[in-house]
Amino acid sequence: MRESSEFMGFILDRGTNRAHENRQHKYAIVEALVEADQSEPIFDEPVRQLFVTHLREGPFYVPREAAVSFEAQ
Repeated sequence: MRESSEFMGFILDRGTNRAHENRQHKYAIVEALVEADQSEPIFDEPVRQLFVTHLREGPFYVPREAAVSFEAQ
């Protein structure tokens, strides 16, 4: 899994499938990877930090987008 950029992209990208149940399943996979005792030697620290951030944000996290509006004069 760690060698597959497609897997890592899929599992961490919340936009690939927006169905409620699918987001929960992907989140559960990330949670299992972080909590598994054997995951530390498998995933390097930057990848583990991505997983931990993903867990902290939750399965339904949507990044904020700055919106600016201008009034025409």
